[in-house]
Amino acid sequence: MLRKIKIAFMSDAMDRRPERSITSRRLVENLLKHPELDIYLIHYQKMPDDPLYQRVHEIIIPLLPLPWASHFFSFLWFCLKTKEKFDIFQWMVARPYPFFWLVPAEKIVVTAHDGYVGLWTVPNTFFWAMLRFFHRYIDAIIGVSEFASKEIIYTYHVRPEKVFTIYNGIDPLFRHVSENKARHIVKKYGIDIDKYFIYVGGLQTHKNVKRAVEAYILLRDTANIREKLLIIGKSSYGAEEAHNLAENSQYSKDILFINYVPLDDLPAFYSLATALVFPSLNEGFGLPIIEAMACGTPVITSNVSALPEAAGGAALLVNPYDSTDIMKAMNKISEDGFLKKELNEKGIKHAGNFSWEKYAEENFLLYRRILNLN
Repeated sequence: MLRKIKIAFMSDAMDRRPERSITSRRLVENLLKHPELDIYLIHYQKMPDDPLYQRVHEIIIPLLPLPWASHFFSFLWFCLKTKEKFDIFQWMVARPYPFFWLVPAEKIVVTAHDGYVGLWTVPNTFFWAMLRFFHRYIDAIIGVSEFASKEIIYTYHVRPEKVFTIYNGIDPLFRHVSENKARHIVKKYGIDIDKYFIYVGGLQTHKNVKRAVEAYILLRDTANIREKLLIIGKSSYGAEEAHNLAENSQYSKDILFINYVPLDDLPAFYSLATALVFPSLNEGFGLPIIEAMACGTPVITSNVSALPEAAGGAALLVNPYDSTDIMKAMNKISEDGFLKKELNEKGIKHAGNFSWEKYAEENFLLYRRILNLN
């Protein structure tokens, strides 16, 4: 009988930010389908209501009672004292602790997603330094697009042969929802409007939501349309710009904000939308545009960073720095039924290329490659 590959994931980030860790969760769920793998999830606090931990080997690192940096010192203590030996240890986000190379594993993998870092915050500067100056201890870094991989190479000065592109997937629940069912779901959130443009994602500055609002205001000033603007996303740094623009506009009642919509309900919101407006300035991938396409929703997105690559010719690309350009694309989709149908068909076909099963399989093949098992 062949020995199983022992792979450990640092899952603390998945515990603390579940709404932003869908990639990590889907990776583990689909890797569990591989009988060749022995999977360990390592974290600091037991998650009694999480069924995923019941399907793997769970290792809980006791937190040392320290006034600061207790997670780091507890992890370091675990590395030095544990009797476990892993074939692969994988960080699910680009935030390895100092001395991460002491982890008892033959190979270390980091899912960096992309090379975009906000160096204006102390934590991001700290973790940037970990990857920039200690990447020699990492055997593979994963980017979620070719653009992201190039960004990782440039940002952290990593040798190209250590960087691998594995595209994100989307859940099969992202598919078109019938109008009656979708309206029933959407009404739970107090949304009872006929037509709308939608934005889904964070409200950070680089997401450029303010220009989506500016474009909508320009559209209402110049065209006779029925659509409202619906923005779904948690407020963060930069969110006040979009909120202030909306509140001070004469169309403030038609620009609606929803803080959070769970994954199961998002397809209904996408399915009723005239189009997704996603004018981000920097994305490693841009998952909402593929989710929207899978639901048959036309997409307007930026012509910069990884977004043209992710869109694959199935979206209208705009200059994200030009609100007028975004507005024209919104107006075009609103008025042109043939264009809307064309984008609908292209988008559904393109979205079929992305699945979490494929994402996990490519991770698995990478593990075998760096362990020289191919």
